[in-house]
Amino acid sequence: MNEAENLAKTVAGNLIALRKAKGLTQQELSDKLSYSDKSVSKWERGAAVPRVEILKEIADFFGVSVDYLLIPHEEKDVNLTNKELRRKANWIVTTAMMFCFVWTIASVIYGALLSQGTENAWVSFCYAIPVSAGTVLWMINKYMGHQNWIFLTIASIALWTILLAFYLNFLALNLWYIFLAGIPVQVMVYLFTKYQS
Repeated sequence: MNEAENLAKTVAGNLIALRKAKGLTQQELSDKLSYSDKSVSKWERGAAVPRVEILKEIADFFGVSVDYLLIPHEEKDVNLTNKELRRKANWIVTTAMMFCFVWTIASVIYGALLSQGTENAWVSFCYAIPVSAGTVLWMINKYMGHQNWIFLTIASIALWTILLAFYLNFLALNLWYIFLAGIPVQVMVYLFTKYQS
């Protein structure tokens, strides 16, 4: 068996395993990819290898890399890939729910403050920004591990929005100089991310 035939068999085996793991028939897969079922059948028999752009579409559909399709895998690896996809979907839903929860609480606090005639009731939304940024940061670190640029971005958003919320809460006092305190903290956050890399 030559190299081209080996590649065709490898792609065919991976395609079959991924399709079955998703519980799809050849017809359903062909509908989702917008190719004929004859093409899918040909790929799965190893009679042809999809063109590069089609391999990319297939990889994107199954949530794997193109490399994954070109390398032989055992069935347990395919199951792990699907488990990882489910984990990612669960992570996204959980993060979205936590984000919505933070803004729901901010809305409730806003309504309560407004009903009491509080002048700056809208500041509750300013506090929701750093809390939701911190929540997203925690979830990203939990799922993806410590990613320096993500940590730096979200920690910076949290820092400056906390200072802004505090400033707006006490607007009458004109505490503009609290933003000066943010500069060394921002430098520390930056150095922390550099130290972690």
